[in-house]
Amino acid sequence: MKFIIYILLFTTFCQAQDNVSISVFQDVKFALQGDVARGYKAGTLNILARLKMQGNQDELGYFVVAPEFEYADLQGTYRRYSVNVGYTLNSIKNIEVTPMINYGWIDRGVSTYSGGGSIETMYKLSDNIKIGLLNQLVHRTDLPNRKLGYSFFFGIEININ
Repeated sequence: MKFIIYILLFTTFCQAQDNVSISVFQDVKFALQGDVARGYKAGTLNILARLKMQGNQDELGYFVVAPEFEYADLQGTYRRYSVNVGYTLNSIKNIEVTPMINYGWIDRGVSTYSGGGSIETMYKLSDNIKIGLLNQLVHRTDLPNRKLGYSFFFGIEININ
């Protein structure tokens, strides 16, 4: 938790914040087909929410800091809290691509630290609304084999300032 506070304070003190948005994504696989092998039906909730703070626009794009929360309705409920840092490339009209790395922890009754990365591709519908896809890799330290977990999400982003 201290890490998230430090990142937020760093962003505020540097006065790099140009825009703030909220994005919400749903895991496509869990929404459409579930995971039959593990007993999860289609429509299983796996939501990822981000508060995205962007820096000032430069020639190619802008720097991003994004605290994130992920919740999955799995056996032994899955919660992941993390902070992402990345850079958004937006030189192609209406398209933004943001590679990010993150660090945080997974809470499934016992907390374990976890890192990961993602690539977010958004399409700008208006100045305030974007839709897009998110590819995510997470070091699943909550599992016995501690493997990398892959997720594919679809979602929406809304500017709040």
